[in-house]
Amino acid sequence: MPGFFGESDVLKTIQLLPGIQSSGEGNSGFYVRGGSIDQNLILYDHGNIYNAGHLFGFFSVFNADAIQTAEIMKGDIPANYGGRLSSVLNIQSPIGNMQHYKGNLGIGLIFSNLHIEGPLLKEKASFLLAARRTYVDALIQPFLKPTSSLKGLKFYFYDINGKLSWQLNHKNQLNLSLYQGNDTYGFRSPEGALDAQFSWANFSTSLQWWHFFNANQNMHLQLNASDYQFDTYMSMEIYKMLVTSGIRDYSVLWEMTSQKRKKQEISYGVDYTFHRFTPNRYNAEAGS
Repeated sequence: MPGFFGESDVLKTIQLLPGIQSSGEGNSGFYVRGGSIDQNLILYDHGNIYNAGHLFGFFSVFNADAIQTAEIMKGDIPANYGGRLSSVLNIQSPIGNMQHYKGNLGIGLIFSNLHIEGPLLKEKASFLLAARRTYVDALIQPFLKPTSSLKGLKFYFYDINGKLSWQLNHKNQLNLSLYQGNDTYGFRSPEGALDAQFSWANFSTSLQWWHFFNANQNMHLQLNASDYQFDTYMSMEIYKMLVTSGIRDYSVLWEMTSQKRKKQEISYGVDYTFHRFTPNRYNAEAGS
């Protein structure tokens, strides 16, 4: 996979495929056959990810250590995904190792990452944890003069991926997955008169249950919650203002899959999603 600052990125990889074009040099956004960026449905463990970019789009929110499979569908989108105009990117996280513990710690130019997985109950339950965070802003602060315009600069992102898996028996399996990511960019004038901060965050969690009736038929039930928030905070002397916008989803999915023949599979089910939109919410103060 091509690396940006030495880091592999799944969104940079799919931009190399036919019919997919980058939204800009080094940017994680992508166009599919002329559609816009927001016409792509991006799912992580079936949870909706509305903003897939870190650091103003230079990195995607997907940690390579927390990806098992990534599937891109361009054009002919199956009905069970609900539908977007351009494409569906479906990313699934791996199940933690149920035999033994393993992990790694990486230190990069931009961020450091941690990955650990192992059994909670051998052959029955496992966990997986992957996290990363940038630290450029923290490293430069001790070397700045008190009067520097970069003093007090906040410029970082982090994300955390977690998954718990239970193999209840040979016919039932439970997975609980979690994703939390945040970007913060803020600055303060040397005199402290002006303080501004911009932050955006993705959150997604899902509980999935698979029941296997036999080798050719299974049932899938999933509960999911996802949230995207964008906040703008500014203060100047006695004035303060906070502007918040976001999208929050709650969904339930029930699906049956039957394999009649070697190359024929039939799926049917019900998917319900409740959207809550917050276009803009203002909170302002002046003096006391």
